[in-house]
Amino acid sequence: MTCDDMLDALAKADWTANIKVVHTEAAKKFRGIWQVIRDHEKVEEDLQWREEREQRAAVKEAAKAVKTVMTLAAKCIADAQKAAKRELVLARKAEEAAAKKAAVEAKCSAAAAKQADAEEKKHVAHERKIAAQAAGESIKNHFSENHNLVNDNTLKPLQPSNICPRPRPQPILH
Repeated sequence: MTCDDMLDALAKADWTANIKVVHTEAAKKFRGIWQVIRDHEKVEEDLQWREEREQRAAVKEAAKAVKTVMTLAAKCIADAQKAAKRELVLARKAEEAAAKKAAVEAKCSAAAAKQADAEEKKHVAHERKIAAQAAGESIKNHFSENHNLVNDNTLKPLQPSNICPRPRPQPILH
């Protein structure tokens, strides 16, 4: 072997021996660094997992809140529809009651008008009767004065002791 080759072999052997020492010393440091890196990666994974879990929980919470709001909105809409339907029914009933009341009032006013007409007719008939009686009495008085007719109101009722024929009034001829 030549001198250069020997020097290269010696340098290589020296380098190999020294690099083993460097590797053994560096391995301890690298293990510590790798452990720190693994711990850091573990912490990062844990944080990422927690963030994902919190996001999923937030999404679930939001979905639950939306569902609750939608349920309440549907319930409010249903209640409003029921109230509107009730008010519509009440309005219809009020209209029917008003129509019935108007019909009853019309019947009552018709009956009152009919009764007033009947009373008016009765009153007119009574006045005619009074007028006829007054006219009849004046005619009766006229005829009884002129013809000497007996007034039947002054006669006593017939009794068995005083039965006797009496003069009959003469018929009125016109």
